[in-house]
Amino acid sequence: MSPTRTIHVARSAAVLVLTGAAAPAPRGVEHGEHVVEIRDLAFLPGVIRVGAGDTVYWRNEDLVPHTVTASDSSWDSGELPPGGVFRWVAENPGPIEYLCLYHPSMTGGVVPEDNGYASP
Repeated sequence: MSPTRTIHVARSAAVLVLTGAAAPAPRGVEHGEHVVEIRDLAFLPGVIRVGAGDTVYWRNEDLVPHTVTASDSSWDSGELPPGGVFRWVAENPGPIEYLCLYHPSMTGGVVPEDNGYASP
């Protein structure tokens, strides 16, 4: 079992939980959970809508390492190897754009549900 760290980010009022490559990806998606696959140098889906308290899992299904990094640098997964999973809990979600630091053309977004924000 790999260690888990929790980082509290005051600026975005979010809680990040980093899990190592051995962490299993969720089999089914429960209410309030979202899965973003990293495949073929892309985040799929590219934009997701989340509610406060929702959990987002990024699962690296690619052959190379990636990162999931907020564009404003407020959070970062660190290197996510093939098969790795990054978990983020949206405590007070705002619109967030993110990218892979290794492949900057890979971008995505997290948009709060039902608040009138346009997609990032």
